[in-house]
Amino acid sequence: MASLLLSAILLSAILLIVTTLLSIAIYRIYFSPLSHIPGPILWRASRLPFAYNLFLGRLPYKISSLHEHYGPVVRIAPTEVSFITVEAWTDIYSVQKREDGSKVQMRKDPFMLLSPMEGTRDMIFELDDAEHARHRRIFSHAFSEKSLRDQEPIIAQHIDRMSTRLNEISDKPVDMSAWFNYLLFDTIGDLVLGESLHCLETGTLHPWANTFFSFAKGITLMGMVERFWPLAPILMTFIPKAMQEAEAQHRAFTRDKLANRLTKSSPRKDLISVISPFLTPTAPNNTLTLTELHNNTSVIVVAGSETTATALSGLTYHLLTNPTTLSHLKSEIRSTFTQASDMTMDSTRSLPYLNAVISESLRIYGPVPGSLRRITPKGGCVISGAGVPGGTIVAVDGYAASHSAANFISPKSFIPERWLSTSDLKSLSLSLADADIVSKSEPATKELSPNHKKVVQPFSSGPRNCIGQRLALVEMRLVVARLVWEFELEIEEESRKWVEGMKVYTLYERPPLMCRVRPVDVRGRE
Repeated sequence: MASLLLSAILLSAILLIVTTLLSIAIYRIYFSPLSHIPGPILWRASRLPFAYNLFLGRLPYKISSLHEHYGPVVRIAPTEVSFITVEAWTDIYSVQKREDGSKVQMRKDPFMLLSPMEGTRDMIFELDDAEHARHRRIFSHAFSEKSLRDQEPIIAQHIDRMSTRLNEISDKPVDMSAWFNYLLFDTIGDLVLGESLHCLETGTLHPWANTFFSFAKGITLMGMVERFWPLAPILMTFIPKAMQEAEAQHRAFTRDKLANRLTKSSPRKDLISVISPFLTPTAPNNTLTLTELHNNTSVIVVAGSETTATALSGLTYHLLTNPTTLSHLKSEIRSTFTQASDMTMDSTRSLPYLNAVISESLRIYGPVPGSLRRITPKGGCVISGAGVPGGTIVAVDGYAASHSAANFISPKSFIPERWLSTSDLKSLSLSLADADIVSKSEPATKELSPNHKKVVQPFSSGPRNCIGQRLALVEMRLVVARLVWEFELEIEEESRKWVEGMKVYTLYERPPLMCRVRPVDVRGRE
């Protein structure tokens, strides 16, 4: 009798759970305030399909395919909507003015952020808009045009060192993805802390950089696991402990490096010398605590190195697999410069084809291919013409937007010409017929239409956009110009499908990009 009673109770419990879950799914699909927004049924009913694709490292690609099927506005979870329009960038990421005259800015999704360290966050992960603005006001001094000009010789010095090292090892295949990491970690270490990490000299990553690669994937996975409360503690055990500990190790490295830098005076203006006048034990208004400096330094080192290295890797791959584009860029660079010292912030900024190549590479292989999620305000709002209730997670998916046929003709093709004006094309003696358009079924026309260039925002948009975008573009121009001017580059057969199957955990997991790098005689150009 007791066993029958127990079985009946167990069966009732199972039926109750199944009925409850089924009722929740039916509500989410058909009766939710988001039920008018299209999307696959399973994704509208549960976050599990989203989480599954995230764990596989395929989420941006899957969301892109969903937009191809369902259109510019897609429901990708019970409480999340993805957009790929130009208007959505403004509607989601800019400060909006309400009818009563008040201003509102959508707050960040807290599940996608690092836990605050010692009670404070940094300017990237700070949730409070006022606090973020305070951090940004202070650090903007270190990323101003004036600071960049002060630091230009340091950037050039590290590019010179990379050039020397590539000349030394030019007799064998080179992993350019790794060498971009060496260059950028050395450069950012020098710009931020006044000392190189000596990656270029040793041909290996500094342990400080290695800790970042260990925890980058873990951050993405932990952010998703935390959504599945109360199962989060159990699910967290499936994330390797080394991933969870790597963040603390990275911050410890930062703390040691920063403490060492603060004990020294510097004859030149690195980030610390610019920011240190703002340091104070407390942090009212326009001042900064030591803990806040530490936290910001930690993320600046990562954001100022890994993302630019990723962008340069993607640019190099697409350049070397599009020979016509490479030929046009060689012509522009080699006809403009007679010596390496001629390549400066100003001189490279004025090269239309170089800048078009960079813009196109940031479109087709943006270094942060995922979404920067926001929460809609109480009372809801209208995003790109779609009514969205309050408390909904929303974002423009950068990868999907940049690869959408609704925004670009031949979106999978690398076509720098789409970024050039008619006058630029004429001055370069180019036509759209010269472009390496893979999709021959879509012939080049007078205009590459659709060509919604404003949908490409590799540095995000609004008051929280990337504070270091000037630095990143300067570095990309100088590095690409120097490589194309001084070397003949050729991709190895093993890397011809480099982008295929590449996993994404917030950032790309880049495999080696094997290339032949042969020095050319530059003396004849003088």
